[in-house]
Amino acid sequence: AMCTALLPYLEKDLGGKPTKRLRMFVFAKRADYEAYCDASGLGSHKLAAGLADSGTFVTLVSAEGQSEETVRGIALHELTHLFQYGVTPTVMPSWYNEGFAETYGGEGTFTWDGTKLTAGGKMDAVYVHPLRDPKNFIPLKTLLAGDALKLINAQDGTARMFYNQSWAFFTYLRKHADDEIRVKFLRYELVCRGAALGAKAGEHHNRDASDAAAYFQTLFGSDLAAIETGFKAWLKTYESK
Repeated sequence: AMCTALLPYLEKDLGGKPTKRLRMFVFAKRADYEAYCDASGLGSHKLAAGLADSGTFVTLVSAEGQSEETVRGIALHELTHLFQYGVTPTVMPSWYNEGFAETYGGEGTFTWDGTKLTAGGKMDAVYVHPLRDPKNFIPLKTLLAGDALKLINAQDGTARMFYNQSWAFFTYLRKHADDEIRVKFLRYELVCRGAALGAKAGEHHNRDASDAAAYFQTLFGSDLAAIETGFKAWLKTYESK
């Protein structure tokens, strides 16, 4: 019911909806989740808490050891990925994908009372404020080239910060940067989706986001230093309440 309630938010955001049925499996036992990943050729995703498989068009969630609220967030996050795959074959950079998915499944971005879902809110400040520390802040050039799956598999603690900063940067570009940057970012999203950048005919989503990444550099590369300065200034003023 909660995931069904998310669909209108995603349809409005992405300007369309998948023609395929959205499916989700929530595994009570981690071992079953990992066994499914192995059997499906998705063994590299075993350390993640969930995944969206565009090949079979199914979302998987591992619930063991997680709070109910965390499981809800994972489900919304992964469903957002799958919905996006169903709307456009474009292969977007990792920071964009995770920033977009955290918009609907991140800590504090949604509330569910058993009947009503409110989504697309602000991430809890406790997850954003650490980014103010230069030791935690990921330089934008590094963020733009980052790969969430590689960071998860590295198990060095950097993946969570990557997800949090991806949400923050995505949100900044969409809502809080100056008008010129916000309009340019909207153009970036629309062109990427419409041009199906990185898509390969007859294949489901691959991980080669070089085309969309190159287009981002074309639009923003010369302004990246100024954007980073503005982004850091916004982080200093961020409050979730």
